[in-house]
Amino acid sequence: RLGGTDGENISEFKTPFFNDRGPSTPMPTSDPVRLFCLDRDGVINKDVGVPGVVDVDDFELLPEAARAIRSLNDAGVSVCVVTNQTAVGKGLLPESDLNEVIHPAMRRMLHDEAGASLGSILYAIKPRDVPCDRRKPAPGMLLEAMNEYGCMDVYYGCIMVGDTVTDMQ
Repeated sequence: RLGGTDGENISEFKTPFFNDRGPSTPMPTSDPVRLFCLDRDGVINKDVGVPGVVDVDDFELLPEAARAIRSLNDAGVSVCVVTNQTAVGKGLLPESDLNEVIHPAMRRMLHDEAGASLGSILYAIKPRDVPCDRRKPAPGMLLEAMNEYGCMDVYYGCIMVGDTVTDMQ
């Protein structure tokens, strides 16, 4: 599911990591990883800096990103994208361009380069100065993805890959 629904409440999500007492310490497990959640800018494509990719011509895959995603596909692991796209919220990029131009181009490039495919692309559009449960480092998009892919109750069932500490705080 494509998502820019910044208004969703994440309080109903409970996982081994986020419970009523706050973050918990994960325990070692033999459960298989079911889902990789990838940040977009800096993980899949070159990070062009602020305000981000606002024109498809600025979107450039990072070397080996497509092959890495294809390896996960071949291993039977689901792969989705969780990305902050505040340029939309600031009016610098129409949300329709994100959904109809930039993200389809990313999917096409990944497929053409290595036969890689992505599942859902979840994004948060609110600017940093507007409170938001979905925008990273808040856990909203990650919890949404874990719920969608059925990993809410599995330790280490989901791995988040980002290029900055704030992606994963």
